[in-house]
Amino acid sequence: MIAIRLLIDMDEVICDFLGELFRRYNRLTGKALRLDQLKQYDLTPFVGRLGEKIYFSPGFFAQLQPFPYALDVLRQLQQEGHHLIVATDARGNSQMAADKKSWVRRHLPFLPPQNFVVCSHKYRIKADLLFDDSPFILNRFNGIKVVMDRPYNQHVKGQRIYNNNWLDFHTYVRSLTK
Repeated sequence: MIAIRLLIDMDEVICDFLGELFRRYNRLTGKALRLDQLKQYDLTPFVGRLGEKIYFSPGFFAQLQPFPYALDVLRQLQQEGHHLIVATDARGNSQMAADKKSWVRRHLPFLPPQNFVVCSHKYRIKADLLFDDSPFILNRFNGIKVVMDRPYNQHVKGQRIYNNNWLDFHTYVRSLTK
């Protein structure tokens, strides 16, 4: 098997950022926002300043739930010899960066600390494959693009993973490295 360098996004790829944001936002406002309503990547018009206040609050990112099988698949990929890099944006917020680092330490203890990167322009990191949900990042990446399917990234070309299915992602990576 050929080992490859995998660049994996955190929010909405490994863990359920929008699900938690919408739960809190809906509880505070009485609204019923859902992921399928979000047709653009920019959240501000959708959840406004209250949404920003929620996800900028200390501890928000540290308690997000991982998507089913995400942690198991990441562990298996590393055991198979692939080089994993988890990269995430913290929007220049040191508390958010610290919370994300805490999340990775707790949920991905097998990931070497130097393989966790906080940055805005992930497409500049050298990797063979990028697994992300951001149209901005995916459209600028030169390697293999794997798109975590979301309503706001339908125009992005690449291998699409539906329903947060990490088992499908694992199968795809294995198909590349036989």
